[in-house]
Amino acid sequence: MTWQLLSLIIVIILFGLLLSGVWIAMALGMVGILMLLIIEPSAIMGVGIIVWDTLESFVLTAVPLFLLMGSIILHSGVSSSFYKGLSTWLDHVPGSLAHSNVLACSIFAAVSGSSVATAAAIGAIAIPEMERRGYSRSLTYGSLAAGGTLGILIPPSIIFILYGAIVGESVGRLFIAGVIPGVFMSSLFVLYVGLRTALNPNLVPRGEIRATWSERGRGLLAVLPESSIGRS
Repeated sequence: MTWQLLSLIIVIILFGLLLSGVWIAMALGMVGILMLLIIEPSAIMGVGIIVWDTLESFVLTAVPLFLLMGSIILHSGVSSSFYKGLSTWLDHVPGSLAHSNVLACSIFAAVSGSSVATAAAIGAIAIPEMERRGYSRSLTYGSLAAGGTLGILIPPSIIFILYGAIVGESVGRLFIAGVIPGVFMSSLFVLYVGLRTALNPNLVPRGEIRATWSERGRGLLAVLPESSIGRS
C-alpha cells in the first residue's frame, strides 16, 4: 500500500468519525493508534506508557483550574459587567463594540487561558448587544472569532501548558514568549477594525449614544467582582 493511498484512507476514516459525532480528541487518538498498527505494530506497546507519563505531569494540574476560573467568571456575571464597563470607554471610537470585543477577549484570555472560554464568555454578551444596535454580522462574529483566538497565545495559555508538558519545555518561558506576540496580535485586530469601519461606515450603526462620565465611572466600578456577583 502506497503512502498516498494510506493517507487518503486515514483522512476518510477521520472525517467519518468526526461526522458521526465522535469527540475530536477521541477521533484523533483512534486514527493515530490505527496508523501505528498499520505502520509499526510493535510501537503500540508504548502508547500506554506515553499517555500515563503525560497525564502524570504536575504541570497539567493548572488546566482544569483555568477552566474552572473561566466558568466562574462567565456564570458569576463578572464578564458581563466588565464588557459593559469597557464599552462605555470606547463609544467614541468608530466600531466601538467591535473594539470592545477584541480588548475584552484579550483581557479575558489573560485570565482563563482558553480560547473556547474566551469566545463563549464575550460572545454571549456581545452578540445580542451588537445585533440590537445594528452592527454588521460579519464584523460582530469576525471580531469575536479573531479575539477568541488570543486565548491560546496570551499567557496564561492552556495550549502552552499542554505543549510544555508534552515536550518537556519550561511553561514559564513559553508564557514569557507569548506576551509580545499576544499584545501585537490584539493591536493588529484593533487596527484592522478601525480601518475596516473607517472605509465602510455601513458596518456600524450611525449616531450611537455616547456614555456620560458618570456612566463610565459606574462601568469601572461594575468590573469589581463583589458588585458583579451581587447582581447575578
